[in-house]
Amino acid sequence: MIVSFITILLPNYVFGHWTERGKENNDKWQKFKKYLKDFSLIKEYPPESIVI
Repeated sequence: MIVSFITILLPNYVFGHWTERGKENNDKWQKFKKYLKDFSLIKEYPPESIVI
């Protein structure tokens, strides 16, 4: 039970094995996720503010 709990708390990359292409793809998505969180102006300009 203790080992299971510790395993759940560990980050995904501890037990995973990435290929070069898989690691590159994961890194791109993680950077995109960070970009959306850090530079998003959604609070200032909600989706309803876009005029088509």
